[in-house]
Amino acid sequence: MNIRTFPSIVATVLLLVLGSGAAMAQPLQDFIATAESAFGGRAFVAERYNRYVEVQLLSGNQLIEAEYDRITGQLVDSDAFGSPRRVQRVTARLNRATLSLGDAIDAAQRAVGSGEVLEAELRVSGRNRGRRFIVEIRTNAGVYDVIVASATGRIIRVLRD
Repeated sequence: MNIRTFPSIVATVLLLVLGSGAAMAQPLQDFIATAESAFGGRAFVAERYNRYVEVQLLSGNQLIEAEYDRITGQLVDSDAFGSPRRVQRVTARLNRATLSLGDAIDAAQRAVGSGEVLEAELRVSGRNRGRRFIVEIRTNAGVYDVIVASATGRIIRVLRD
């Protein structure tokens, strides 16, 4: 090996390692499906943080917050949260929504193109509660908030942040 080619070899290896690490991060829909399967519930919020993904779901008569390692996909922590009144509100909103959180993400991605989904949630409080999903997606063109009708999957609005 020529000493002059060593820096370019190191640079190539670093690009491959760093690039493959980014590619290993799972889509948000995978974490939602995993949480729904593990806890036997229905997700209404999923959020991507630096190294973690948090999924909130209704399981039976309790709200569960599950936190996963973004790279390995392993469950890091989970616990129940929320008052009985909050459980009732979430239950009512989920019953109104015929679309799943994963399906809302798919619809939003079709509307703006591929990108990294940062957050998705069923609107549980405020105006239009239970009728809309809000999905935040980062694409090469920017960050978009996509509002999806929870009953039909129709795109209501696309807003660029």
